[in-house]
Amino acid sequence: MGTTATTSAKTHENGMTVEERNALVLAYLWCINSVIRQNCSLVQAAHLDRDDVYQSLALRLIRAVERYRPGARSLKGYIFSQLKYELLNCKSA
Repeated sequence: MGTTATTSAKTHENGMTVEERNALVLAYLWCINSVIRQNCSLVQAAHLDRDDVYQSLALRLIRAVERYRPGARSLKGYIFSQLKYELLNCKSA
């Protein structure tokens, strides 16, 4: 049995396969740059490395897509709130 067969069979707690999750993450990667751009002065004032911030937000994006539950809030709104929260918790190295 190859890795592809095992990977597509795996689902997250929200019923999404890894491929579905990855497709959504790729579709919403632009949100990371948007949040960084909106908070550029905060990133600079905190002396944060942009690449480190991007990486932290990318991990948060993956978790947000995995944990999203459809309801009152849209996926896009949920992702933006999670990314903004993560940015506020970034610390300089």
